Amino acid sequence: IGDKDASFLSGVMTVTASANLFFDNDDLQHNALLDNINDASAPFLLRITLETGEHLTGQAFVTSYEISTAAGDLTRAALQFQVTGAVTIVTTT
Repeated sequence: IGDKDASFLSGVMTVTASANLFFDNDDLQHNALLDNINDASAPFLLRITLETGEHLTGQAFVTSYEISTAAGDLTRAALQFQVTGAVTIVTTT
């Protein structure tokens, strides 16, 4: 059990993020994205663009996701991410 428990150090930053995606379940590209999320075993590049034009980037794992839909409606995917390593902030001028 001890091998799976997280340990934290004072002063060490952790970063999490969440996102809601809305898409058409009949679109093959959207379904391919969900397949990639479901099969992810390695971190991917997470890039968040702020309204200011700044970008936050870092390597992240999907830690959870939930898919829901109503008949005749868009499908919703609620995703949670955990960033591993440093976050880079890119400012625009």
